[in-house]
Amino acid sequence: MGDRVGVAVTPGLSPAATFQAPGPVTDATLVEDYSAGKGANSVIAYSSASAGDVPTSPVQVAADDGRPTFETDIQPSTSITDVAVLTSHAMAALATLAPGGSALALQAVVEKAPKLGVDWMLGDDVGYKIGGREYDGTPNGRESVPAFPGGIEGVMRAIGWEMSLDGVQTITPVLATT
Repeated sequence: MGDRVGVAVTPGLSPAATFQAPGPVTDATLVEDYSAGKGANSVIAYSSASAGDVPTSPVQVAADDGRPTFETDIQPSTSITDVAVLTSHAMAALATLAPGGSALALQAVVEKAPKLGVDWMLGDDVGYKIGGREYDGTPNGRESVPAFPGGIEGVMRAIGWEMSLDGVQTITPVLATT
């Protein structure tokens, strides 16, 4: 039995499905979330393993990205006494928490988009490429999707989808960081 629903991208390869604008994507909504439990860029792990003593890791800090410091303390277990083990827990938590949470909804024309159930399914890693500079004979080119200056691209996990069969049929995969 697998440890996840869906297919992860094989390292070094592209995802089986990528949604693009310009292209079949007609609408894109990006939400970044740094609410409680997300976006911490300073993490300490502690335990209560010894009576009167609180084993604590050194502070683990993410690379400076211009945001203010958001601290969080984690207690991975009450029985850990080894500071190196607590430090590894703090490092793992920092890697997960520092980027915050992101969700991207891409509305695309069904007949031109990657096919649900064929190219991608719920739980799969799906690629996206929205905007960027188009070559127009000038050194910088013009923005193909001005709402996303410079464009955005990457891979996120499909956590949901909606389909509209009225008028122009559309599929809206909901992609999120995990």
